Amino acid sequence: MKALVVDDDRNTVEVIRKAISWESLGIDRVFFSYEIETAKKILEKEEVDIIISDIEMPMGTGIDLIIWAREHQKKGEFLFLTCHESFEFASYAIQYQAAAYLIKPFEPEKMEIELRRLIFKRKREQDLKDAEKYRAMWAGSIEYLENGFWEELLYGHMPLSREAVRKEIARRKLSFSVEERWVMLIACARKYESAWEEWEENTLEYALVKLGSEVLRGEMERQSILYASDDTSFYMIEIVSEKHAGELLERGRKLLQLCDTYFDCSMTGYLSNPCDITGLAGVRNRVLKCDRENLLARGNVLMEKQWETLAFSEKPALDMGKVEEKLSEGNRIGVLNELKRTLEELVEKRIINTAALRTIQTNLTQIVYVYLYKNGIQADELFGEEQAVTLKERAANSAVDMMKWQNYLIGRALTYVREVQRSSTIIQKVEQYVQEHFREDISRSEMAAMVYLTPEYLAKLFKKDTGLSLKDYVYKLRIEEAKRLLRCGRRVSEVAQEVGFDNFSYFSTVFRRVSGFSPNEYKKAQERE
Repeated sequence: MKALVVDDDRNTVEVIRKAISWESLGIDRVFFSYEIETAKKILEKEEVDIIISDIEMPMGTGIDLIIWAREHQKKGEFLFLTCHESFEFASYAIQYQAAAYLIKPFEPEKMEIELRRLIFKRKREQDLKDAEKYRAMWAGSIEYLENGFWEELLYGHMPLSREAVRKEIARRKLSFSVEERWVMLIACARKYESAWEEWEENTLEYALVKLGSEVLRGEMERQSILYASDDTSFYMIEIVSEKHAGELLERGRKLLQLCDTYFDCSMTGYLSNPCDITGLAGVRNRVLKCDRENLLARGNVLMEKQWETLAFSEKPALDMGKVEEKLSEGNRIGVLNELKRTLEELVEKRIINTAALRTIQTNLTQIVYVYLYKNGIQADELFGEEQAVTLKERAANSAVDMMKWQNYLIGRALTYVREVQRSSTIIQKVEQYVQEHFREDISRSEMAAMVYLTPEYLAKLFKKDTGLSLKDYVYKLRIEEAKRLLRCGRRVSEVAQEVGFDNFSYFSTVFRRVSGFSPNEYKKAQERE
């Protein structure tokens, strides 16, 4: 797919260019223009799917561009950027089929959401157009059209009133009616499990799709099998008429068994009660929420009365005071035992779920960060490495993952506090860093971030250990290097620049303060020797 960004503000264009993950959206070419005449030339040459355009521009407005595009049969979706809402803009947007607009300053996350919606709409319209074009030639187009209908229904891309759904069924010439009742099976796999590490992700998804189609494709009429994947889960959805509910249950169980046997991939199925067609989107949303919270009842097909209870959450009884006490004592085993006790209690009561684990994670993070701050350590920097981020992201997946993260968090925090309290290792790192970079404009914050300390705490620690402030230590190294260069016969003005001073007068002041001589006095004294 192709996109075009039109805005006379070059900074806005640059923000859009860098902030949007174009490749993940399926957009492989992006054009940029700073006024509409250039944009028109691009649209004449290229079939652009998405046009992101500012409204108010000095050389022609975004409204002018959409009017021109529609007059020239350009079907791209328009996403407008505007500094304020207005009735006039809204009337033009409706008249010329603008798809969406954002108020400046916009948030990149909101723009990506709008773009995903427009891309989905664009693809679906093209798919429908292709399917209808080849309906007579392609026997599978009916199934394709049905799948498109169910996908739009489930993902909220059509109104959920019975009349709106009735019209959509008629428009696509589908063979069922809005009065029928339906049953839905959703089979979910979590991507943090071992199968997703052993297999290449795309390969495993392809294999699951093929297996799902084979197992779920029986003699049932009008079956619709959909597949979806995100960063954490893969799932397939089948919707059948109410009369096939029993058969769907058996096929779902068989699918889960074969996924485990062939691919060592655990899936969990969620079977709905029969419901009206307009209620299916709500059922899908509830299932996905339940699956996110479900840690105990996995690997089976669950009936609705079973999976509806999974979202229930009880606050875990983590004794924060006791954890804080053990942490301040440096008692790693004591802290981990307290956390282990809390997890075991949740498992025993069978109330452990993702929400409970997230609560523990939030509370423990708060305790550890406060503890580190009291010791002058910047926790965000300390836990910014890849291993820490990965363990944190997976912590709410299971009790085992939570224990791995807790063990790392507590161990890393206590180890670093002990290292800071010894201080010599920290100071050596700072000294080495300054020795390598003293010619540069390095700040106290930069040095502190390198050793995960707050700037104030590092300054205090450094002065206590060396007897010098950080600034004085930098100046000391600069002047030592300046002396060496002067002894080699270099000119004073050149030396000042080379050791990191932009201002010659200030260089002379610092040189005299550190050495007792001006640079010229020092140079002459060296020449007499």
